[in-house]
Amino acid sequence: MFPSTKLFRRILLRIPVRTSRRIERNVGGGFGRTGASSGHSWRDAQVAARGFFSGGGVEGENFRELKSGEEPPLIKTDEEWYKELGEEAFVILRSAGTEAPGSHPYNFNKKSGVYNCRGCGSPLFESSTKYNSGSGWPSFYDSLPGAVVTRTDRGHGMVRTEIVCGNCHGHLGHVFPDGPEPTHIRHCVNGLSIRFVRDKEDE
Repeated sequence: MFPSTKLFRRILLRIPVRTSRRIERNVGGGFGRTGASSGHSWRDAQVAARGFFSGGGVEGENFRELKSGEEPPLIKTDEEWYKELGEEAFVILRSAGTEAPGSHPYNFNKKSGVYNCRGCGSPLFESSTKYNSGSGWPSFYDSLPGAVVTRTDRGHGMVRTEIVCGNCHGHLGHVFPDGPEPTHIRHCVNGLSIRFVRDKEDE
């Protein structure tokens, strides 16, 4: 059974402190996408602020801005997502939550493979584009063509570019124009929103 917003708040109160600190939640408006959470680093805030004064937005050949009211190819009810994802991943992917920086082991993963969307399994990022950004979140300087789409996030007094899975529109994180060559773009991704699949040659 899918919990109501009131019950969900009670569930959060029962989560151990070590877990609750790992994830920022935005459940004030109930379930579904309620806007980005407040979890972001000061560095990201500075980059977003520069974007605000320059008009916001990040451009790249792999990016496509979602149209107003555009539905994802894969549609499921919140009840179905909650049952499949579990509590923490649901808050990230379906309610735009943000895990605490440095809390996910993917920050330190150096194995070869592909990072897929945890919600629908669509391939999103190749391990060859992953790098240590120092932000505390898994970071990639490029995404697979057509795998990621964007929408403008104007929450918390900033203009940021949110990235979501192109197939299910699950929230992944944000993208910033401070990455390394050759793209100079940083996909700042929640570890809970992705799942790593290791290359067989690297096993």
